[in-house]
Amino acid sequence: MMDHFIVGIAPAEKNIIVRMNPLESSIASIEQTWFFCKLTMKSIIKIFEGVVSPKTLGGPILIAQIAGTQAKAGIIKFIMFMAFLSINLAVLNLLPIPVLDGGHLLFFVIELIIRRPVSMKIREIATQFGFLMLILLMIFVIMMDIDRLNIQWINDIMKIFK
Repeated sequence: MMDHFIVGIAPAEKNIIVRMNPLESSIASIEQTWFFCKLTMKSIIKIFEGVVSPKTLGGPILIAQIAGTQAKAGIIKFIMFMAFLSINLAVLNLLPIPVLDGGHLLFFVIELIIRRPVSMKIREIATQFGFLMLILLMIFVIMMDIDRLNIQWINDIMKIFK
């Protein structure tokens, strides 16, 4: 008997195999990747809008749990999950947060506009701020992962932070 429910995204139960030539499969893979990029961006925007709870974010524990579940369901589902995870990480890496690649691109665009390098002091402050944001995000998602484990003594400790 199941004592808890998990809501998430998973591939459909039926596997549909479509035969394609290399060109068709390349185009289909680009379309599928673009779809997942848009889905990831929409999810991020909805979190900032307050439509989706940030508690839906998962850290390394949730990722490992889902990867294990997908691996048990079959190699295709596991590979699809790994591809989805990779796309998510790529999109997140392109966010304009200093420390990430998107932050470096942001500085390049600013330098293009102002036609001189951004001062080292501003870069250092922005990098420290970006690093702090990432650390806080990591702490948050790990705390959410631990909370999902639903272990009583851990839940008692976590109540201190709520």
